Amino acid sequence: MNITPKWSCESCTFLNNDNELACTMCFRTRSIARELPIQWEWQPNTEQWIPYDKAASTEIETAFQNPQQNKMTLTQGYFATHPGESEVLFDRAARSFVQVNTGSGRRRAVRRLANDDNSVLIRVPRATIGTDHNICAICQNRLDETSLLLDSGEASSGNSGDSSPNEKSPGSHQHQEGSLHESVRLPQCAPGHYFHRVCVAQAIKLKDQCPMCGKKIVY
Repeated sequence: MNITPKWSCESCTFLNNDNELACTMCFRTRSIARELPIQWEWQPNTEQWIPYDKAASTEIETAFQNPQQNKMTLTQGYFATHPGESEVLFDRAARSFVQVNTGSGRRRAVRRLANDDNSVLIRVPRATIGTDHNICAICQNRLDETSLLLDSGEASSGNSGDSSPNEKSPGSHQHQEGSLHESVRLPQCAPGHYFHRVCVAQAIKLKDQCPMCGKKIVY
């Protein structure tokens, strides 16, 4: 007999299917979601975002990566039992994505959280960072060295421009643009709140605010 893998919600202990990235009881985001290079979420109300399950998120990302495709029908994961009921529309220029119920026309905002999103993870040239701010506020390693999250194997590389996760480069004052190790900031924060790309990317996938000052990220 096949046993479907389950995971227990860290908040309410409800057992969920492994495909889920949010608890289906309390909707808390699963902690391992932070390690995924890309996560798609939908908005049930103005104060909340809920990740799509793994299969649906993969399906959306595949369509998003095709610049000729501005609309796709959801058919995987949860939507496998509700085929044709929902579509996702992509306006890449405006960074505006919506899910539309094909029957009622109801629209819900959709967003993409990704390690490669340079509109949220804004690259900061190393030369502009003073010595007083040369520490990643999350992993506490120097910004001119590699993220300790990657060194400990806790993060998925998920980025073709990144070097090997376990390759240390102490003393190196540059990381390749797009690398998970490069220095970034969030758009709403004052100068001084600097992180390795992968460190803060993981943090905002679980809570969409600056880990230092708590300011909410506006997408």
